[in-house]
Amino acid sequence: APADLAGRIRMAMAELQKLIAADGICIFLLADDDCYHLRFSCGTSEKACHIFPIANKDSAVGHAGKQHRLTTFEELPSGCTDEIRLIEAEQLQSLAYIPIRSKEKQTFGVIRIGSRTPQQFSPRLRNVLELIGNRIAVAIENAMLQEQVIKSEEKYRSVFNNDPNPIFIISPHTFQILDTNQTAQD
Repeated sequence: APADLAGRIRMAMAELQKLIAADGICIFLLADDDCYHLRFSCGTSEKACHIFPIANKDSAVGHAGKQHRLTTFEELPSGCTDEIRLIEAEQLQSLAYIPIRSKEKQTFGVIRIGSRTPQQFSPRLRNVLELIGNRIAVAIENAMLQEQVIKSEEKYRSVFNNDPNPIFIISPHTFQILDTNQTAQD
């Protein structure tokens, strides 16, 4: 059965986690405050993601967003000062940061995948991850556009129905009445 966006993303993350044997996946989306906010997570890094749910521009998530390309850490550097330090507690050895980009090539999110296996992200797997990132980006972008259309329709309906003047929408070909507001009906 069709699921909402959150349900589809969670299913995709669970499948991806099984497919590449990842230990954890988090998806951060860019908000109006220019920080990346946690929106979805699964696996062992879910705990670390919820401890640090907002990543600023100077974090590894922010860095991946600025780079506009997949970034990996195969051996985590010691003495990290951002969210990677929290991930060290989860004993993750490899991390991949996949930017989520719009059709206009603007980054609006980052997928972080963590693994306890060192050297997890081979060149072949990196290509697959970039493709998956693109597919998730399209799904999220389409859902955001659909939300905008729904809000626009609701706004139109509100203005249309609350206008004190009678409004008729008529077909230009058949002159059939297609819609009326409540004032016209009264």
